[in-house]
Amino acid sequence: MKQAYTDSAYAKINTYLDITGDLAYGNHTLLTVMRKIDLCDTVSMSAEGDFYNAETVFVNITTDSDDIPLGSDNIVFKMTEHFFSVRGKAVSTEKRRSRTYNGGGGGDNGAKSAYLTYDIKKRIPVRGGLGGSSADGASALRLLQLAFGDESTAETAELARIAGEVSADAPFLFGGAAASVCAGKGELTAPLTVSSEELYLVIVQPDFAQDTAAAYHAYDAGKAQITQVEAVMAARAKAAEVVAVAHDCEVCDDTARAAKLATLADITAAAGIAEDTFNVFEYVGDNAGRIAEVKAALRNAGATAAGLTGSGSCVYGVFAARELADDAAEKLDYPFVTTARVL
Repeated sequence: MKQAYTDSAYAKINTYLDITGDLAYGNHTLLTVMRKIDLCDTVSMSAEGDFYNAETVFVNITTDSDDIPLGSDNIVFKMTEHFFSVRGKAVSTEKRRSRTYNGGGGGDNGAKSAYLTYDIKKRIPVRGGLGGSSADGASALRLLQLAFGDESTAETAELARIAGEVSADAPFLFGGAAASVCAGKGELTAPLTVSSEELYLVIVQPDFAQDTAAAYHAYDAGKAQITQVEAVMAARAKAAEVVAVAHDCEVCDDTARAAKLATLADITAAAGIAEDTFNVFEYVGDNAGRIAEVKAALRNAGATAAGLTGSGSCVYGVFAARELADDAAEKLDYPFVTTARVL
């Protein structure tokens, strides 16, 4: 019997994002404040077969987008692989050889078989810094937990850890918080209490994409110059105590971490950086000037604040009412323009 599940994969914006340290193999530690928004993909999963006895789970992914991979490079496949590996099962993209899965004979040379089919309806722009890929992976984990997990607190914590191994944004997007401060490589998350004020966004993706790895390389190459930028110095001075607590969260043991993360949330709120709009990637690489132009266009259209999300290339403007956001969106001429509500 086939079972079907569906989940909304909500995008995010980074209202604060800075690089706080270097790790091995070109990785970095971050301090960021993320907010979920109601722009979302839709991830559907159908499950068929004997998942209890099968040694291998066969995965097929379909989508309406030409811009994402469908095989083992897709984050949904990677999350599925991690989920079942701890349950002693292999995961494969190999196409099924038979629809028979009755345990004794038929499909897959007589072995008991299990099949997952995912369908991803893309609405979040690709390579825009909105966490679209991570959101899809987080949705896949939620669906897998719903279908095959026990939904316990311990399991949810373990799945958040798995999410962090695959993507820096995924632990936040997997969790239930609408806003969080995140540290380390993104795996350390602390929910934030934010204003209940309704906020609306106009989100613009210019005529260029921004590769995440290239953005980090550009940061590394220009680090000395970036640290002398007045806006960067001011943001870092304001967040100095927050960064110190974030570092404690990174190095402390598991027993102390929960208390440290609660302190991180409190210090973040007290410092006021959750209400700021700062992103160090606005000052990085060849597209910095173009990003500044998009921010200016959003402000000229009435945005009270504007900022880059993630490593880009999407830029958001903040509006106090949906009507204001809708009016502004109509005035802007970019390849991708949409409105969204902050959750």
